[in-house]
Parts: sequence; C-alpha cells; structure tokens
Amino acid sequence: MTNPSPKRNPLYEMEMEVLEEGREWMRQRLEKKLQKKAEAEGRISPPQPTANKECPIPDTADPEHGG
Repeated sequence: MTNPSPKRNPLYEMEMEVLEEGREWMRQRLEKKLQKKAEAEGRISPPQPTANKECPIPDTADPEHGG
C-alpha cells in the first residue's frame, strides 16, 4: 500500500487552498485596518522633511559644500 505524494493528495491540495485563502483574507483585513488608521491620522506617509535652520542639509551640487 503506497501513500499518494503530497501534490496528488486531494486533502493536501484542499489544505493548501484553504491556507492561501486565509492568507489573502488576513492581507485584506490588515489593508482595511491600516487604511482606516491612516485616514484617522490624516497624515501622508512617509513624512515630508521639514526645514531645520539649525542643521541644514548640505547641497551636494554646491562646490562650497564639497559637491
């Protein structure tokens, strides 16, 4: 008596299908949850850099700053 290979086993195939559906369901659930959180926060991600006059970012194309 031989057991069918996992790829030919109907129960194995069904299990793999259920696992894939579960992953997709969780992905959609997480996407909706994150979208709701993003809308509640009202911010754009990633955050936009702000001008910091105390520590300016050097312009690399400027010869005075080694560019």
